[in-house]
Amino acid sequence: MVRRIRGWLAEMVLLVIAVLGGLLAGAAHCVEDRVVAGVFAVVVGAAAVTSNALRRVDRGAAGMVVSETSYHGARQASFVCVRWRGGESYLIAIIAGFGLVGVALAIFPEALASRFISTTFVRAFALLVSVVSVIGCALESARQAAGGYIALLPTGVVWAAFETGTTFVPWRALTDVEIEPIGSRRMLGVRVAPWSALSQPPWARPVATWNRWAYGFELLCPVDSLPIEPERIRAALRRYAANPVARQAIGTQDEFERIR
Repeated sequence: MVRRIRGWLAEMVLLVIAVLGGLLAGAAHCVEDRVVAGVFAVVVGAAAVTSNALRRVDRGAAGMVVSETSYHGARQASFVCVRWRGGESYLIAIIAGFGLVGVALAIFPEALASRFISTTFVRAFALLVSVVSVIGCALESARQAAGGYIALLPTGVVWAAFETGTTFVPWRALTDVEIEPIGSRRMLGVRVAPWSALSQPPWARPVATWNRWAYGFELLCPVDSLPIEPERIRAALRRYAANPVARQAIGTQDEFERIR
């Protein structure tokens, strides 16, 4: 309930910021200022609408399904891991708040200029802040909308998330699975060894490296985003990692019922 309220408030703040950005676009004198302010208002408004729509979706309806679609030639029992929840939209609101200040100062640089700071410097710095804010809002909205999933295969785990791309972890390389508090959320984390066994896009490797250094896990997922009990997922991952015989039954109805 708290997350829903926080998400609703953040969406209202985003809408207000988008409206103010539109008003600033109308008050701008330079074409580039109008463009930046206009794009800012559109991106923030779209982020508010998208966040609201995602918050209202019944994520639990996705649940778990037994898929006959092959991945690396193997049948899979998979479940969807949806990363977004209403409470997370406050991060976009914070980014947008800095962007609004940047847009305002870009249009009215004299408000901060002084004998030591020229209006040109203030305007250039404010435009930079505005552009970075627009990019940040767009990326965070994309991250929330993208979600992710975890697919169990006889050969290993497919872990897909916006930050780390689609990662494949062989069962032999899955060394530990835990549920631990990280920040304000409980996270499902996976440790991998050796490092060379992890198969993921090159651009995602630094993210996994940071996760391991900062949190102790290469792969992370908020447990409140999962459509089933996180303890069941943890138990399933541990069981398959330790039992090669059980892995061969992955994708069958019996194993599906065991996990569900």
